[in-house]
Amino acid sequence: MRFLDGETYSENMSEDNEEVAMEYTNEENESLNNLKHLARLAVMGFDHHDTDCLFGADAQDMTQPLSTDTFDSYNLAFSQELRQKFVDVMESTTRFIVLEFTSNWLLNEVKRFVVKSIQIGEDNWRVMTTPGSSLLNSRQLVTIIYIMECAKDYLSIIETAIWVLQKTNDHSLHPYIINTFRKYSCYWKLTNNSNRVINAIWTKHASLSSKGEKDKNIMMYMVQLVQEGYQMDDITRTQLQQDLQIKSKMRSHYMNNISVRNELLQLAKDPNISSVQLLAESLSLPSQNATGWIGLIFENVGEVLQIVSKEKRIYEEIKSYRHGRFLSQALFEFHRLLRAFAYVIKQVANATILTGQADTAVTYWLWNNGIVQEDMHKENSWVPLFAIMLVTNNIVTLDVLIKDFAVPWFERIGQEGHQQFCADDAKVNTFCQNLIILIRLLVIQNDNEPKSEEESATLSWQLRIEEFFLLEVQRQSHLACSLDRIEPLFSLMEQIIMIATNLPLSSSLLQDLVMLRADLLHIPWFRQACLRDLNGVYQRFASREAEAVTEKRLKKKMLNIVEELIGGDLLATQTMMQDTAPNFVDKLQRVFLNVSQWNEAQCRVQMNLLLDNISLYDASNQNPNNPHILSDDLSVNITQHTPASPPNKDLHTFVCFFYDAVLSDGKDDGEKATTLRRFQFFKNLIHELREPVLSELLTHGIRLLEGDASLSFPENMLLIQAAGQGSQFDADKFAYRSQAFLNIIQHMLAENIWPNEKKIELVKTIYRQIVRFRNSIPVYKVMQGANVCFSEAAAAIQIAKNDTDMAIIMLLTEGLPENVQIDNEIKLTLQELRTSLLLRLQLIVPYMSLIWEHPKEDECDILDWIRTLVPLLGSPLIHGNGSQEQFFEFMLDFMSLLIDEVPKDLKKASLQLLNSMHNELSSVPGMFQTRVKRIMPFLTHNIYLNSTRFASSILGLQPSADPQQQQQHLEACLEQSKPWEWLEDYANETSHDNDAPISLTLFNALKPKSVDNTYIKWFKFGFNAEIPNQNFTEELHPTPDCTNFEGMPLNESLLRGVFEVT
Repeated sequence: MRFLDGETYSENMSEDNEEVAMEYTNEENESLNNLKHLARLAVMGFDHHDTDCLFGADAQDMTQPLSTDTFDSYNLAFSQELRQKFVDVMESTTRFIVLEFTSNWLLNEVKRFVVKSIQIGEDNWRVMTTPGSSLLNSRQLVTIIYIMECAKDYLSIIETAIWVLQKTNDHSLHPYIINTFRKYSCYWKLTNNSNRVINAIWTKHASLSSKGEKDKNIMMYMVQLVQEGYQMDDITRTQLQQDLQIKSKMRSHYMNNISVRNELLQLAKDPNISSVQLLAESLSLPSQNATGWIGLIFENVGEVLQIVSKEKRIYEEIKSYRHGRFLSQALFEFHRLLRAFAYVIKQVANATILTGQADTAVTYWLWNNGIVQEDMHKENSWVPLFAIMLVTNNIVTLDVLIKDFAVPWFERIGQEGHQQFCADDAKVNTFCQNLIILIRLLVIQNDNEPKSEEESATLSWQLRIEEFFLLEVQRQSHLACSLDRIEPLFSLMEQIIMIATNLPLSSSLLQDLVMLRADLLHIPWFRQACLRDLNGVYQRFASREAEAVTEKRLKKKMLNIVEELIGGDLLATQTMMQDTAPNFVDKLQRVFLNVSQWNEAQCRVQMNLLLDNISLYDASNQNPNNPHILSDDLSVNITQHTPASPPNKDLHTFVCFFYDAVLSDGKDDGEKATTLRRFQFFKNLIHELREPVLSELLTHGIRLLEGDASLSFPENMLLIQAAGQGSQFDADKFAYRSQAFLNIIQHMLAENIWPNEKKIELVKTIYRQIVRFRNSIPVYKVMQGANVCFSEAAAAIQIAKNDTDMAIIMLLTEGLPENVQIDNEIKLTLQELRTSLLLRLQLIVPYMSLIWEHPKEDECDILDWIRTLVPLLGSPLIHGNGSQEQFFEFMLDFMSLLIDEVPKDLKKASLQLLNSMHNELSSVPGMFQTRVKRIMPFLTHNIYLNSTRFASSILGLQPSADPQQQQQHLEACLEQSKPWEWLEDYANETSHDNDAPISLTLFNALKPKSVDNTYIKWFKFGFNAEIPNQNFTEELHPTPDCTNFEGMPLNESLLRGVFEVT
């Protein structure tokens, strides 16, 4: 005799639990007992209330897991009605009780459910057992994981998966354990359990390898972990690469004379586990032609399934089956057979293909096999269910099946089915309905419980709880992980819309398509995946160009898909229950008020959807056979008596709403923060707007700049109509509004959607507005001198008959007469006028190059710009008597750039214009005079080459005919400039062609003769010697009339004569 060690159930387990239960309140104890009761029903299917154990009183005698291939197991696996009961009980009790149930009782029960230590005797020596190994089967494991997921106890899920992986000897559990690690990977990574999980997986692989066994699920998941960045030492990596290699196998000799079809027919008679394993082993062939071999198996599987379905009358059985009933014997055997064939193909793929997946073989068989095509045209076809089996066994991935099978078929039906739909082809409708069943099983359904009576009719085939679990993992990893992966579902919805558009309202298929689209859009993981990149989803559907009416209608329905995905159909759904159609303004207001820092991207997409619907709306062209199918426009059909609004009216409504929102400001700090956030929202929205909408916004903005023609200057320059005509003018609000307007217009202009013609029109429009500022320069002088508002200064000038000095004196001493009426509603100071002028000048800066590129009179007319800006530069509006240095510098740079870039053919005209306008700058403060002289060309342009009259005028000296005053003018000019210095030799760093001084012979001048100084004479002749007399000058060119000025240096006297004013 020998004994095997293992864990045993405690005989006093019930007593211990009763003692612990005494610590809970009655309600907590009742909730805990209810959870235990529900767990026994879900895991075992019964609760005899004879023990507190999860697996019943007979669990101690078990030596192997319960079979999942029995009739009771199928009926239990098909029912998931207890899940909602678990949720209700857990929500009604405390979190402590929930964790006590999962992490304490449920997890401990799982760890106790193992092969016990038993004495080997004559009655059980044939049973192969491993004491301590887990007795869980796949259905029980998945059920326990679902229970823990309902409790949100993810640490217990990870602990359960690690423990079962270490303790189980059942290879069929490995896919569920590995997919548990996939599904909850973020939890074990974030809770620092990565090493435990990876070590457990590698340990299991090493244990199987030591026994000469391999599991493709474990090895491929290890490869995935390496790709994700987990490190693996060289020895382990080499070992894994060797284990992944496929070793060739040959069919057994005693089976070589039996065809694949006959082998499958034999399996169909009794698809038990041992027969399935033997057949899978015999069909495993070398991998050189794996795809062709698996394709051959598929061909024979299709023939066998067709034979069996006819023999067992499966189509009639599935029609009579209703949800909630037990399976008939024929349906039960057919379910077993489908799963057995899928298991055989999976084992063959594992033995012949590196990845264990046969995507190409599966899609080729589904597309080209005649039996598959024939069966898909029958009601309640078995093809969708068998395709699901292929996905859950990881023979083909979920996304490949949708992308390469379902979507192409929908596309083919949509392109070729218009005539067939008109004839109401029953076979085509049936084919589409089978495709809908396949999509529902693949993507939508999480259980077999129908949500409505209509949905109950579509649930012809049911899946086991384990299969739903595997599908959920594939949906998460192959579809929901990124926007690129979710593309097959987008293509699917497009094809659904294409088909539904051609269907008449009387079609029986239409309702199924409507329900499918609605259910797809309400899948939680699908919506979450779209919310991660809302703009990407929007661009995916909005990028389609729509010209024809039909195309516009299709695009509109596709855009409604995006609107429903982001929850934008709430208002439309509510409106459908009312008597009036949705109001465009209400939708705009709802989106605008909903803007926050958390949903800005969502609101931008919603706003773009509203604008796209404006451009796609065509009230005059509606399809009478299919009005707004599959879209929120169904509400329009309810209220056909309501006249449709033209698109331009809605667009104008949006434009006005846009500027009202942009130019509004908050009254307190909280509202200001909200206003700034909404302003930023609109600024970001500009980059995503369509060109027609953006062009309309720009046009309206220019109209705001131009102002109301019925108003006089300067009221029509203040954007005041945007805030309301009757509102009280507020300087602070105007400053904010002007800055906001400038920012938003600059962002729109930066999109560069206007051609040069429209840009030139913009420049000319702003120029006309700047001219209005120039025309009121005298008023600015009075405003600056008397410190009054514009209306008071204008009235004073009118009374003083345009004499600014008299107007200033009158305002400072007497004030305005009482009989003079002044509009006190808008009191504009110089600061508001400066803000308004600066706004327009800053808008012109990006287009200044257009002024000198198109300088002619019929274009931008650069000379007119100079003629307008020079007087403004010398006005108090710009310099503020020295207080507006920054504005003055900006204006000076603006003018300097224009003057420097004047075209060559207009240089002379511009210089003449500047020469005639120098008196306009006489009022510039002294602190700015040097800057004007330094920068402006007409103040520093070679004054030495002009007459002394011009020089004296620059120096501020009045010209006179009196010779004495002329002499004074000459001396003053010579003090400022010394022209004779030009004659001095000066060599530049870079030599020039004419690098020589002016010759004095041109002036008939004499030069002094060289004379030795006194010390040299003494050295030559001695101190007492008579020094010879030498002439002082030497004649260059003898001229008898050439004389010298006495008492003055030669060159100065000569040049004074040359530059003498006559």
